[in-house]
Amino acid sequence: MLAACGNSDVPSDGGSDAQVVDSGSGAKANGTVGAWQTLAPMPHARANFCATVVGEYVVAIGGNYPTDGNFTKLDEIDVAKFHADGSLDAWQVAGHTPSPVTECTAGANGNTLYIIDGIYDDSSKVGRVLSADLASDGTLGVLADVGAMPAGMDAFDDVAFFAAGHMWSTTARLSGSCGLISGPGAQWTETDFLSEFRGRPQWSYATVAGTTYAYVIGGYSGADAGNVVLASGSGAKIDTTGPTGGVTVTDLPQPTTFGMAASADDWVFVIGGRGGIFTGTPRTDILAAQAGTGGALGAWTAQSSLPSPRTNAVAVVAGNFLYVLGGANTSATDTVYAAQVRF
Repeated sequence: MLAACGNSDVPSDGGSDAQVVDSGSGAKANGTVGAWQTLAPMPHARANFCATVVGEYVVAIGGNYPTDGNFTKLDEIDVAKFHADGSLDAWQVAGHTPSPVTECTAGANGNTLYIIDGIYDDSSKVGRVLSADLASDGTLGVLADVGAMPAGMDAFDDVAFFAAGHMWSTTARLSGSCGLISGPGAQWTETDFLSEFRGRPQWSYATVAGTTYAYVIGGYSGADAGNVVLASGSGAKIDTTGPTGGVTVTDLPQPTTFGMAASADDWVFVIGGRGGIFTGTPRTDILAAQAGTGGALGAWTAQSSLPSPRTNAVAVVAGNFLYVLGGANTSATDTVYAAQVRF
């Protein structure tokens, strides 16, 4: 297996857990997840894609889906405008990546989209950071190359967010440590905060009293440790000097990998996943935990279950709603689920 925190060569049945939070209209999260609704599907069933929220739009990028025993790989960037009631307008094509891509990481700062790393058919784009502005009509400008990731790092299926004046992405060294890179810049800078391997954990972040904290939750250990699926987690404080580790995270109720995570204000949600790397039944579980003093992530409480089991989906928070996009139960899907998380 690829020795990196947050990715693997597990079969292509899903996407990342990347997310970006939009603050909504003054409502705040309290850890409750409302009733789930099923919205119109995405234009494609999507595996191994990335998604984020840019301005008023939910954005889904690249990915692949099974066709006749093979996979069709996408360069399409699709967007859907979200509304206060949780509804989405019809999906539309906003633009295209330079070549078909899977395993990317996406984030945003205002109306600016960042696409970080990914596995491109054009290998010259691997390890690069691309950026473009999304217009109010849902069209995307030309993607510009805004820097390179540090050598030996990858950001496959991770999470990206804006904090402390920088764009951040969770990343991994091939040697197994987990860290964050920040930019933009010709060469994005990197700091490790967890010295152990974590394969396909649930990555997230939260903001407490104006300070942002990043979390790696669950996942599985490296081959040297038996590829054991984990319930434990770790966190880091993010400020202008970079991440500082040692932030405590309460163990999940059960070991979980290939799930999703999203955040709203000072609450973190872990969604679906399974208890095995190549095995294990996909789950409908939704868990919530609040970040407290110093960013410590507290006890997990069960919330309204997903309408159907999911692993490898993408979860984002837009306005007052949590959206779960695509992912898989037995194969890649185009489904879109939504539930209110800010009240």
